[in-house]
Amino acid sequence: MTTTTTYAYVRFSSEEQSKGDSLRRQIEGVTEYAKRHNLELLESNIIQDLGVSAFDGSNVSKGNLGKFLEKVQGGKIARGSILIVESLDRLSRLGISESQELLRTFRQAGITVRTYVDGHVYNANEFGLIDLVVSGVKQATANEESIKKQDRVKKAWDARREKATKEPIGGRCPGWLTFNKTKKQFVVDQGKAKIVQKIFADSAAGLGNVAIMRRLNSENILPFGNSHGWYTSSIAKLLANRAVIGEFQMCEMVATNRRRPIGDPIPNYYPGIVSTELFYKVQQCRKDRLVGDHKRGIRTTGNFANLFGGIAFCTYCNGPMLYEDKGNGRGSYFLCSNARRGRKDVCTVKTSWLYSDFENSFLHFVEEVDLESILNADADALKRAKIQNEIASLQGRLSSITDNQNRAFDLLTKTTATEFVAKKLDELKTEHDALVKEIANRETELASLTTSKVAFSEIKDVIAQLQTKNGDVYALRAQVAMKLRSMIDAISIAPIGIPDAELKKLMKIVGEKNPAGVINQRFFSVKFKSGAMKDIMPSPTDPTDYVEIAITDPADVQD
Repeated sequence: MTTTTTYAYVRFSSEEQSKGDSLRRQIEGVTEYAKRHNLELLESNIIQDLGVSAFDGSNVSKGNLGKFLEKVQGGKIARGSILIVESLDRLSRLGISESQELLRTFRQAGITVRTYVDGHVYNANEFGLIDLVVSGVKQATANEESIKKQDRVKKAWDARREKATKEPIGGRCPGWLTFNKTKKQFVVDQGKAKIVQKIFADSAAGLGNVAIMRRLNSENILPFGNSHGWYTSSIAKLLANRAVIGEFQMCEMVATNRRRPIGDPIPNYYPGIVSTELFYKVQQCRKDRLVGDHKRGIRTTGNFANLFGGIAFCTYCNGPMLYEDKGNGRGSYFLCSNARRGRKDVCTVKTSWLYSDFENSFLHFVEEVDLESILNADADALKRAKIQNEIASLQGRLSSITDNQNRAFDLLTKTTATEFVAKKLDELKTEHDALVKEIANRETELASLTTSKVAFSEIKDVIAQLQTKNGDVYALRAQVAMKLRSMIDAISIAPIGIPDAELKKLMKIVGEKNPAGVINQRFFSVKFKSGAMKDIMPSPTDPTDYVEIAITDPADVQD
């Protein structure tokens, strides 16, 4: 055995090769070559790139070969070392100039490359004209073979895709469908389809994955497949599955044992069981339920007690307001979470606000919520609700387009097919602009619908309906909470009004001992996503009465 440090490199590029003989063949090949030439090859010195392409240079830019090259260039691999590979195309399938540059890097660092298939030695100290010609021819051949292979694969996928636009390309289908082999068509299982449709309806109504899961399991509704009961993960996957609107996404398996999408989804491949409008509304509703800097989901219990989870904040420190149920009939309260935790360095206002009073004041005076469109069934309310649903659906489509744009921008930095990606970006921008315009039109239409002034007694009746203890209240309150998160950025709550220090400062500025309308009394401010603001100071003795209401239109604060 010589004392020369020996390394080996093995690589394959596809999932199919991982199932085959490529890895075993290459490891046995480099090991036998080392033994035959009295070279000591440690298992730890066998560098592997599994499922990594050499045609696009990924093995160098992102793989373990690239890390090895960094060590070579950094002088961490001793001169005189040997690198064994099956053939040069294991190292690179790029063009001649790039491949020669790779060999040059090894040669300059004193590394000899040996290929065990043809027994050629590319000696670092004796790299002559023959070596240059041989390596160039082999690398050019490997590059051409990769181009031909890529072209064959593309044509095969194109043919498969073309066939899929006309007929099913196999019997694989989601759990609510079956495949009729005789007729070669998918058949809807109506019982399972109704389960899916109810899940989408519940999500659109504001129920989260946990609530939906509990309903399904409590009603002993069996999941699709072999799972023992429903899980939140299965609900989430189902709600994101575009097969419910009939789309089929072609995929390929990659080495990490996951499916990678190829091309755009194929529409109308499956029978759709959910309307496109409902699907996109659900996507937007799910996005709205993720709130806060960390996109935390809203957790709810009982009868959806807290309508303002994730959007209510302390005026004094901007920390989240905590909903606390005292238990034993002592009521529930809003108080600053920082003050509750004793964070005196952040907030010292421990005064709480009785939740029922706050909710009553909010629902009475923030008419923008339009409770009627949720709770009542008159013609005007139904029309407003219809337009609001259409807006939510359009916003869901817009979010999907924006996600696709971000993926395309990311792809633009990783591919040489810039012309194709640029064309795709143009198409997405056209769709994006059209959706923005359509949303604006719908919002204008909604604003033009005059809401008749509802009598005070009727408002009380509507709110009372929302605050009952019957079994339907959860779904109603969930819808209201979802509506709030879709239209409100934040609610700033001030349980003690303007603090004394701030009040004195304000009095000094205006030059009055008691400036009009400024008193040390609790209030809350609502910041809408439209940019408008609403400040409400309820009566200290009657939550359904107010001392002051101020509205700021976004146009009034623009420069």
